[in-house]
Amino acid sequence: MILVHLFNKEITKKSRVITIIISCLIYMLMSFALRINSVEPNDFLINQVEIKGFVLRGVITQVQILVSVYIVLKLNKEGYITALVLNTYSLFMAVFFLIRSRTVDSLPGVISYIAVMIIITLIMEFKNQVFHYLKKIEDQKIDLEISKQKLYDLAYYDPVTRLANMKLYIEELKESIKEAGQENRHIAVVCIDLDSFKTINDTMGYYAGNDVLSEFADRFIRVLNDNALVSRSGGDEYFILLRDMETVEELKAAVKDLMCIFNRSVKINGIDFHITGSVGVSVFPYDGEEADQLIKNADLAMFEAKNNGKNKVIFCTNEMKEVVNRKMILTNHLYQALEKHELFLHFQPQIAAEDRKINGFEALIRWNHPTMGLISPGEFIPIAEQTGLIKPIGLWVFRQACEECMQCDSEEKEQIRIAINLSMEQLREVNIVKQFHKIIKEIGIEANKIEIEITESIAFNKEFDVLHVLNELKRVGFLIAIDDFGKEYSSLNRIRSFPVDRLKIDMDFVHGISSGNHKDRAVVKTIIQLAKNLGVKVLAEGVETQEQYQFLKEHGCDEMQGFFFHKGMTAQEAGNLLAGKRK
Repeated sequence: MILVHLFNKEITKKSRVITIIISCLIYMLMSFALRINSVEPNDFLINQVEIKGFVLRGVITQVQILVSVYIVLKLNKEGYITALVLNTYSLFMAVFFLIRSRTVDSLPGVISYIAVMIIITLIMEFKNQVFHYLKKIEDQKIDLEISKQKLYDLAYYDPVTRLANMKLYIEELKESIKEAGQENRHIAVVCIDLDSFKTINDTMGYYAGNDVLSEFADRFIRVLNDNALVSRSGGDEYFILLRDMETVEELKAAVKDLMCIFNRSVKINGIDFHITGSVGVSVFPYDGEEADQLIKNADLAMFEAKNNGKNKVIFCTNEMKEVVNRKMILTNHLYQALEKHELFLHFQPQIAAEDRKINGFEALIRWNHPTMGLISPGEFIPIAEQTGLIKPIGLWVFRQACEECMQCDSEEKEQIRIAINLSMEQLREVNIVKQFHKIIKEIGIEANKIEIEITESIAFNKEFDVLHVLNELKRVGFLIAIDDFGKEYSSLNRIRSFPVDRLKIDMDFVHGISSGNHKDRAVVKTIIQLAKNLGVKVLAEGVETQEQYQFLKEHGCDEMQGFFFHKGMTAQEAGNLLAGKRK
């Protein structure tokens, strides 16, 4: 303890013994001189200065007091006991002399010895109190250091694996980037995500999952050199920093060694589990010169590894970064696309198979970006769903489709239905049915002229009550269609309970008709027959050839749409088409 050590300097056992012996000799020598002077009081003449005997006795007594105080201060408990014994002896001798001589000459000595015993006791008590306070201060300092260390650990280390957390990882990465830039070396950010780790938590429990995380943390550390840094970012994801690599080939060899740890199974509660990892790698300076860029690109490569079958290593590429950059640009611009009137609708005719009469149109959203041109719905609709923009965009599509339908000049518009697609996020909207009902009342279009299309994956999703929303829409009068039927997870049990008016055969099966694939043809015939048995209409999407049209017609498909008949068109063109058909 630093403060106590400063107050009470540690001395060796030998030094303490020597100090006590010397102090005792000096004290006893003074006592002997005092005794002689007391028995034969003499005055002394030194350099013509006469010193009285009682003055000499006073000086000797003061020396004894100084010796007593010194050894108490110097030696603590041993000094105090020694001084107490010496002064007790002197007190006893002074009292003895007082009684024997029957004079008061030794009375000042008696008082002095009693006083010095009180003084050294007070000194010792004071030292003990100071020592206690210093120890308390030192203990508090130790507690503070421990608390400081705990706070540091909480701030910079993962509590489960004891690895560095992302805060420490980023700080180290920034420092490594500076050094690598100066020394013209490579560093790599390696993002590793354990595949199917959730299964461990679900089947074996949370604590077993933590054991797995710690096991892989130990494996990473064992296989890497001391210059690497392993961190856990959270969940089942790790980030590893590989430093001081001269070539990319050296980096690849190090990553290959990392992948070897997944060859061995992990034993949990006596059961062997084979766990793999998806690995993404970004390299400085090719994939970024800032910490956040390298982390983002490694994470991007890791997701690419997962999407390509898992249990593999993928290095970040320029193509990946371009895709992400494009998505970021589209995301930012999509927020303003509605306000800037960049979104518009096309309408694709839906044709009756028997007489090729137009029964309806499917409303298809399009985005004409001012600099990037036409953006495919397959590209921007997922972005709209991820950002929540699908809700305002979906409402705009619904209103716009209804308005453009009502503005059509054709006399046949009353017999035409409009199919409008709904996403999962729109169906989750609490007031979606009320909002649609309000729109059609404002515009003056009947609900039975609007067909709500949802994909098969949405229809059979069990995350929320889709059936309840569809029943509400049906009560208002809307028609219901299941899009992409047969492509996802068809459930005959669920489809029979849904208020469905139309099944739409996915275009992949329709295209299979022309390829001569008998399985695709069998699926198409099965879906048509199923629709007939359920008493609902069936429509085929993506019809592009005479062969496809003929096959579908022969097997009883009710309606079709596709480029074989018409491409998507504006509302004005749709009105003109209807007018031309009527004439």
